[in-house]
Amino acid sequence: MEVEKVLENYSSSLDLSVPRVAVILAAGHGKRLKSNIPKMLFEIWGVPTILRVIQSAREGFKTPNQIIVVGQKWEKVVETVGKEKNRIFAYQKEQKGTGDAVKTALKYIPENFSPSLFIIPGDMGLIDRETLSRFQEKFEKEDFDLLILTGEFSGPPQENYYGRIISFGDEVLGIVEYRDILNLSSPLHFSYNQMTLTYTPEELLKIKEFNAGVYAFKLLPLKKHIGKIKPDNVQKEYYLTDLVKIFREENLRVGKMLAKDEKVLLGFNDRVVLKEMNRIARDRVYAQLRDIVTFEDPEDFFIAEEAVNYILHLAKKGPVDIFLGQGAYIGRGVKLNRGVSVARNSFLKGNITLGENVKIGENVKITTYPHQTLVIGDNTEILAGDIIKGRVEIGPNSRIESWVRITGSDAHPTIIGKNVLIKGTTYIYGCIIEDEVQIEHCILKTKRIKKIVDEKGNIKRIRYIIPPPEGEEGIKEL
Repeated sequence: MEVEKVLENYSSSLDLSVPRVAVILAAGHGKRLKSNIPKMLFEIWGVPTILRVIQSAREGFKTPNQIIVVGQKWEKVVETVGKEKNRIFAYQKEQKGTGDAVKTALKYIPENFSPSLFIIPGDMGLIDRETLSRFQEKFEKEDFDLLILTGEFSGPPQENYYGRIISFGDEVLGIVEYRDILNLSSPLHFSYNQMTLTYTPEELLKIKEFNAGVYAFKLLPLKKHIGKIKPDNVQKEYYLTDLVKIFREENLRVGKMLAKDEKVLLGFNDRVVLKEMNRIARDRVYAQLRDIVTFEDPEDFFIAEEAVNYILHLAKKGPVDIFLGQGAYIGRGVKLNRGVSVARNSFLKGNITLGENVKIGENVKITTYPHQTLVIGDNTEILAGDIIKGRVEIGPNSRIESWVRITGSDAHPTIIGKNVLIKGTTYIYGCIIEDEVQIEHCILKTKRIKKIVDEKGNIKRIRYIIPPPEGEEGIKEL
């Protein structure tokens, strides 16, 4: 099936009652990442970067309308993003620059619709809705034809690979790409109100203000002039930034807005920058939780953002006293409760709810499939090396000692009562275990286990219960 036909099946129509459209540029393939994973699916703090940009664009630009421009490896990107109301996928067959990508997107805007057009790269995984909201409001309130989001580079000039902003006050006179500056052999001249501003290549390199790659356009002048862009540059690409000069020649208003924090403007082309973006995201999470959660190592942990929000919600009602060990991983869907302790290198991911004062030992792994739930009751201990997965419910005040395996399926969930002790080399699947049962060294599959007591009233432990052997004929003595 043709690419366009597949994308049409994933696409919806724009909401013409909302006069804004966000164009997300997601056709880049990230050659320097050297991976079969599409660039836009690399994760920033556990979430593909394209999904982060989609959410920030929707909330910041205040519009459900999105056109996502995809290119190489488009199948995985489209599958990850999925179909949604007021979202359109556009295919850029060849990566010929941002100007060509935007021309591709323009084909999907109806002739009778004239919205504000906001353009943002799909790899800008740290961008926040507050910055985009300020940008949208400035563009529309101050009546620009083109507004450019800029940042101020804090490092040495030789490490600034962004296009430099040439401006006079709030007026943008031009944008010069880093690679083009390196190839200059003479100064560049810019005109402003009968004045000429001249910059040598050295002066251009020292300019700190850079182009973040986020733009707002009035649609009609954009459609009228985008065809004038020529690939007259080192990359032989169609630069959207060339419209600054074209718009100024047409006496159209070109402005800029400086972001308050340059970190939110980061995009990545290599793993070094990607690692830095994840570090920044981690530091943001730590800053939110440092007065609420005790971290064994503030530089080595993971808590998904929805789990963070749940903890913050708990904290509004009183102390939470949660402890996270070094390397602990708390994934999406996990709800930590008051007094919970998760020791080193334990991994929790899925629809998992922990009761109050639950203790998770080192190297524990607790997981579910997306449609399953797993609940651990108050004051229960899960000791080192345990693996618990699937549909499982463990009652309060129970103790699962080290290296136990517990599994529950949709057809056969495992339900464990209160005050239960499980220890030794034990595997349990699909069982119902009543209150106060004690189990040691057992393999139990789809059984009901009840408490038994001896003549003195002591609880008898269940030991060495295994299913009948299968396949004995395949076993021979040496």
